[in-house]
Amino acid sequence: MPTAEALADAYGVETRANQVCVWTNQYGKGRVFGLTTGHFNQTLENADYLSLITRGLLWATEKLRPDGTPVAGYEAKQ
Repeated sequence: MPTAEALADAYGVETRANQVCVWTNQYGKGRVFGLTTGHFNQTLENADYLSLITRGLLWATEKLRPDGTPVAGYEAKQ
């Protein structure tokens, strides 16, 4: 989509080229966060992957500050 903003890419073995795999987009008044990363247990258990998903959801719901920290009430519980 011409309005999407690519955030990360990964090398595709079949295409032999980098492919966008994480992006954001504005759809009307809505915010869209999308990703097409792996579905292996090792990926889903990875702390960096979980942080990416969490921050993407917080961004889409406007609960993430510009500095990347959650707004009050949405911080991780210790």
